[in-house]
Amino acid sequence: NRDEPEQPQFDIKAVKADTGIARFQGLSNLVAVALKQPNVVWGWGDNIKKQAGAINANVVKEPRQISKDKLKDVQSLAAGPWNSLAVTNQGQLFGWGENEHAQLGMDDRKKYSSPTAVSDAKNYAQVATGAFHSLVTTTQGRVQVWGWNKHHALGSVSEAVTDPTTGQVTAQRIFDKPITHPALNNVRGVSAGEAH
Repeated sequence: NRDEPEQPQFDIKAVKADTGIARFQGLSNLVAVALKQPNVVWGWGDNIKKQAGAINANVVKEPRQISKDKLKDVQSLAAGPWNSLAVTNQGQLFGWGENEHAQLGMDDRKKYSSPTAVSDAKNYAQVATGAFHSLVTTTQGRVQVWGWNKHHALGSVSEAVTDPTTGQVTAQRIFDKPITHPALNNVRGVSAGEAH
């Protein structure tokens, strides 16, 4: 075994906003999240849906720690346009921000301004989120998916609601809470685009 080089410490106080991009901050739908020892979460950027945490400002200009009491010892983070997710080293999944399409997996459609446990399960490993859907690996190598299955983003069966009279697809299925994908086993990591 060769020695691993020591990782540099991330100093959140050293991060400054570039004044040249200040005029675009209000237009961005992205939230940035970063890890700081000992694996707590910091957020900044667009906060119109509270995806950067329970801070009153619609734009968070400087990095701020998100939920000092709940988000500790985080191993995996994901930021979508309007929501954020985190998994702790204890395997617990937390979500916050917009939830209109159930992309937080809370079994409802309410917006959450601060990190909230998605379920009582503590077997999650790595998380990803798109614009309207999310997915997570479990410690057993399975994949759980939830949210809007727009363009088959969840890859699930029975993804559409069909009008019985016309046979036309009238809506695409929304899964309000995580369900185990039947076809995926022995998975180590997941990634999500806008609708894939």
